[in-house]
Amino acid sequence: MKFKIDQPMFLNEQGKRQNNEDSIFPAPENATSADRLFLVCDGVGGSEKGEIASKMVCETFSQSLLSRTESNPQKDFFEKAVLDAEAAMSAHIKKLPSCNGMKTTLTYLWLRAEGAYIGWVGDSRIYHFRNGKIIYRSEDHSLVNEMVKRGEITEEEAQWHPHSNLILRAVAGQHEPTELDLLQISDIQPGDIFMLCTDGVTENLTETNLAELSSLGDLEMMKEQIQIFCEDFSKDNYSLYLIKIDEVEQSKPEAVGTNNKLGSDSAGSESDTQSNLREENQTELKEDKKETVKSGNNLVKYMVAGLGLIGLFIGSFIFYNKQKENAAFERVNGFVSKSVFHEQQGNLDSAMHYLELADAEKVAGNDIKAKIFDLDNKENELARQDSLKVVNAYRDSISRSFNEQISTIGSDINFIKADDLISSKDKERKIVALEYQREIIEAKKQLQLGELELSFDLLHKIRKDSFAIQFLDKEAWLILGKLVPSFVKNDSIRKVEVAFCREMANNL
Repeated sequence: MKFKIDQPMFLNEQGKRQNNEDSIFPAPENATSADRLFLVCDGVGGSEKGEIASKMVCETFSQSLLSRTESNPQKDFFEKAVLDAEAAMSAHIKKLPSCNGMKTTLTYLWLRAEGAYIGWVGDSRIYHFRNGKIIYRSEDHSLVNEMVKRGEITEEEAQWHPHSNLILRAVAGQHEPTELDLLQISDIQPGDIFMLCTDGVTENLTETNLAELSSLGDLEMMKEQIQIFCEDFSKDNYSLYLIKIDEVEQSKPEAVGTNNKLGSDSAGSESDTQSNLREENQTELKEDKKETVKSGNNLVKYMVAGLGLIGLFIGSFIFYNKQKENAAFERVNGFVSKSVFHEQQGNLDSAMHYLELADAEKVAGNDIKAKIFDLDNKENELARQDSLKVVNAYRDSISRSFNEQISTIGSDINFIKADDLISSKDKERKIVALEYQREIIEAKKQLQLGELELSFDLLHKIRKDSFAIQFLDKEAWLILGKLVPSFVKNDSIRKVEVAFCREMANNL
């Protein structure tokens, strides 16, 4: 099997950390479409430790693989490369004892005649995308993944778990030998995308986000959108390699859809998590003839999928109950009244928002704007007073409704605090959940009252809290997605955030 790949894309960024402990191979800026071996490592141990470990393993492991010429390599072939890396680390630690404790994750992808060989240690991941879907994802060697396998937490809870950074395996040297998980993938098609990445990339980006980004079929845009998101939301270093298969040339029968673990039990099955991502044990064989398949022109797909991903929501967001079409003028008048009120209060964002809603009705748009700009005229004073009465009554009604909900949550919190039958740990967990729910209801209230910036601030604070984010419901995500364009100034970040909010809402 021969492959033609597009120009690989990479990230190797320090992020919000004081130093960059991630390393990639080929070295940044050196990768070309002629390369077939790619590595991503995430070092552990702090300054002068983690970055040394990751760089050393990248260099030593890659040299060990590329210096040998065995065909159809098996488990011992890759284990030898790990031993070489561990030996280099141990020699360095012996010379500089201060480096004791340095470790690194390791992921690699190697495209060869037999297919794609992948291997990993730790929680850096390998993804295989096809047609906007994840068909394979490596399984983390981490504490939270073990908790998921035992049924203690869900996949969603694992992403935001406070101990998500604790890994159970890493390359650390001969004093602490480790074992690679190894896989050979023979089902590779034109258009497939492989991504190797550190956990800084997956810290806040969900698999739904990544799958949707892969649907663009454009590596450069996929990289740019991930980078924009990580710059704003990742606390860790973040690194990746993106490799897209352009052509596949097959010259012998090949089993389709089969992933094999390497070693004496090379036909061994994958884990439950992996088998959920890929259908196994397909036995269809391709004909024994030389065949070259090229990926099609992605221009149309890029345009359509790209606009679908990063475009703003199409259609109206429901702030108020819909009325019949013949009540369009009443809706317009109501929006104009609210816009006037907020203009008088100095809430210009809210005033503009209601004016935009009025214009969106496409009813006498020019007259609407004229009303707004002529409101200072004395002849409009009576209309202004009537508008204020309507808006004040509306605000009072909205406040009463939401305040009842907020009061109920406060009562629930007091009840839990006074319940001696609930353990302290359960009390704390339940109270925290209720407090976040109270903030979300307050945000919804402020939205309805026209305090858009306050509503955004409340929801955005929860969205950026890796623990609190789980309490945002579908309506809250939709609201946040609608408000992001008004309060996030960076165009690219704004687009990614809108898409993220939309996906989170769709998943609920």
